[in-house]
Amino acid sequence: MEVLFSSLGSLLTQLPVILVWLAGFILAVTRWQRHPKSSLFLTLALIIFAGQTLFKSIIDFALPVYMIQQGGSGSQMGIVFVGLGVLRAIVAAIAWILVLLAVFSEREEA
Repeated sequence: MEVLFSSLGSLLTQLPVILVWLAGFILAVTRWQRHPKSSLFLTLALIIFAGQTLFKSIIDFALPVYMIQQGGSGSQMGIVFVGLGVLRAIVAAIAWILVLLAVFSEREEA
């Protein structure tokens, strides 16, 4: 239960960003008919960003508790968190690629 409350607290600190993602999602859905590819790319990116934030808020609190219960050391936790950080960076890069595709796709030639 403690992990749940800590995770919710962590998500609350991200509320301004989450609200921007929600606004972007609403814009993408309302403009889907006019710009389907851009809307799809943005929607996928926002889902990835939101999922990554939710995953991080839960893992940051649950993983240390679990590892301590299993007898893990601080250095083992550090290794796991470095690995997760690399994975999060790769996932974020994919989401940003989708944002760039959303911005630059379906443009008319000048």
